Amino acid sequence: MMCTAVITHLTVQGWEWHADPYHLAPGPKSLLTLFDAGHMLGGISGDDAAETTDENPERVTAIQQLT
Repeated sequence: MMCTAVITHLTVQGWEWHADPYHLAPGPKSLLTLFDAGHMLGGISGDDAAETTDENPERVTAIQQLT
């Protein structure tokens, strides 16, 4: 599963380029794209990571359950 948090102000290429690794990778896969999400969602930088910069507790919980 690839999870992308789209932050539109970091590029002029448009948000779609964030999903390039997903589209270019072979094999079965799942893609979850979150708009207006924080960069650090917890559980992504490490198996036991608890830090987050996302202020939406429902979104953070969903990511923790999905990853």
